[in-house]
Amino acid sequence: MDDGEVEGVLLTDGYIDGRIFTPEEVANFIFQRVDDIEN
Repeated sequence: MDDGEVEGVLLTDGYIDGRIFTPEEVANFIFQRVDDIEN
């Protein structure tokens, strides 16, 4: 994990700091985001 920028990610999307969340929590954030986009 680092503080690098990810090309293609909009500023309005924000970032999740994977250093302070468990892998399971990060995965849940991703699932929630995909669900929001699809619905």
